[in-house]
Amino acid sequence: MKGAGACAALRLPLLWITIVSIVWFASCSPRMLEDGGRTLNPIEVLERSPRVYEITFKAFADSIETARASSYLSGDLGADAFPSLRVLSALQDSARAAGLSARETAELEFFKARRRFEAGAEQAAAYHLKRAMAADPSYRPPYVLLGGMLLERRAIEQAFDLFSKMLSWDATDSDALVGLARCYMRMGRLDDARKTLVDAVIFNRANLKAWGDLEAVAELQGASIANHDAPELGLARKVTGRRYKILVDDSLQDCPVEATAWIAYASERAVWRFEDKFKMRFGVTKYVPTYEEDVDCYMVLAAVWQTLTQEGAAQDSVPCSPAYLDYLGRVAEDGYLVSHVLFDHVSIEAPAVAKHFSVEVIARLREYVNTYVIVPKS
Repeated sequence: MKGAGACAALRLPLLWITIVSIVWFASCSPRMLEDGGRTLNPIEVLERSPRVYEITFKAFADSIETARASSYLSGDLGADAFPSLRVLSALQDSARAAGLSARETAELEFFKARRRFEAGAEQAAAYHLKRAMAADPSYRPPYVLLGGMLLERRAIEQAFDLFSKMLSWDATDSDALVGLARCYMRMGRLDDARKTLVDAVIFNRANLKAWGDLEAVAELQGASIANHDAPELGLARKVTGRRYKILVDDSLQDCPVEATAWIAYASERAVWRFEDKFKMRFGVTKYVPTYEEDVDCYMVLAAVWQTLTQEGAAQDSVPCSPAYLDYLGRVAEDGYLVSHVLFDHVSIEAPAVAKHFSVEVIARLREYVNTYVIVPKS
């Protein structure tokens, strides 16, 4: 069985062997990319190689970026909770209000409190918030709003105690972390505010309030926030049988070195989805995207990019905007590639997924954010 597993593990797709060979020969001897005195770019070399792939340039970066942004903005921002129609129907009907559950009653009271607060009636808002908390002490939004009201009144100690209490229930509560960080900011404790906000963006990647405050704290400390989110520029699709189409965004048509790196990335995606790597890894036939696949594919992307950009390997290349690939190469070289995938990719698709990470992974993510996301101003 071990022998069979070893053989299976050695089965690599033909395109990947071709790309690795091209990368190796290109880095060792640039003359291998010459044909009759005419220098070929990597795309032309790939086009001449035997394979079961078809490489196609197509415009799709904008649509993918839009989908990623949609996922990013769909995070749970608890203080903006909205009640169900059943709860709203009880606003003017006392009989229906009497039939609500404890959670529904809390939602109704919070809705009333928010309306009073938005109308400038803070005392009435505080009354309904207390009723919401009494109805269901575990319902978060009233605490977040009350803490914000306390901060506006400069009752910093009370707000600090309230947010600390929330975090004693759930240390990953991103909204409570934002509230606590705002207390630290008003106390002049910028380092504590920054540490708290780093946790806030880790535990909810989509918390825009946390990002805004983190940017403000970074500015006060002479730093800035670097955004490394990038759309996929290489995709793989099955055509027929064992034939696959590698799609590369047409923005890279005049950037052969960058395009080659994304072709390698897309090819690795094809290996996972269409060439049994997922099945061999997990022992099941129904394919689903996994964290392991993301790490593997971005590792290939970083490795191919670093090799292609060695001296002499990027002949005849028209430079485009490889800032993301340069950044990815540095991250991989420093050993933070897993953290990059978790924070800049996995957490965008599932904004609160970090709640389930181990203590060690969270510690590593903090290092990643403080090193690559919060950067000194140039």
